[in-house]
Amino acid sequence: MINYPAPNGNSIDQLGIIIDNIRSRPKNYGSSYAMVIPCPHKEIKKIRGAPCLNYVTIQTEKSSNGNKKIINMLAVYRNHNFTKRAYGNYYGLCELMKYITSETNSQIGVLTCVSSHAYAPNYHVELLRLANTILGDIA
Repeated sequence: MINYPAPNGNSIDQLGIIIDNIRSRPKNYGSSYAMVIPCPHKEIKKIRGAPCLNYVTIQTEKSSNGNKKIINMLAVYRNHNFTKRAYGNYYGLCELMKYITSETNSQIGVLTCVSSHAYAPNYHVELLRLANTILGDIA
């Protein structure tokens, strides 16, 4: 996010650029800013254990009282093991939102996470039983 490799060999601080844009455009609501995580030229072969976060978008909206911007975040993952990674990832995204809002004098909005593949491995029997119990109560 802060050291993204540019094609010319330099690096780009994507997060810093987004924060600067939000700061410099205080009355611009409805903006959307994206941070790409994987490098396209390095994505030909995905190694096991590589980061699963593909990109993050930051959207701004006007608060109900009109005094501050609200910062919303969308995070898109390629893969999520809910029993090992998801909650730690969510915590990190919440910390990122807190940082962005503190740097831009904004309010925290909604965090949305999407995974193209999410799972809870079969060896986590207790979690599967709980999920089946909850789903059984809903159905």
